[in-house]
Amino acid sequence: MPQAEVTKKSELENLLEKHTSGEKLTPYEYKRAHKLIGTPEYSAEICGFCRGPDKKLAIYDTGLCQEHATYALVRGK
Repeated sequence: MPQAEVTKKSELENLLEKHTSGEKLTPYEYKRAHKLIGTPEYSAEICGFCRGPDKKLAIYDTGLCQEHATYALVRGK
């Protein structure tokens, strides 16, 4: 029987999920998330929230571009 592929989430994805679920990030985690957003690894995906012709590449496995990842971190949404 074939097993389902398990994908490991990036550190940034884990931090954003924790923050947007209402759990408070520690000061270290918050700074780490900002650092990861500031020095991203781009994926082949397009940001799921960008509209119009200026769609940007997503970073890590978040499905968000740098701008929308920063918004999620700052606003917690």
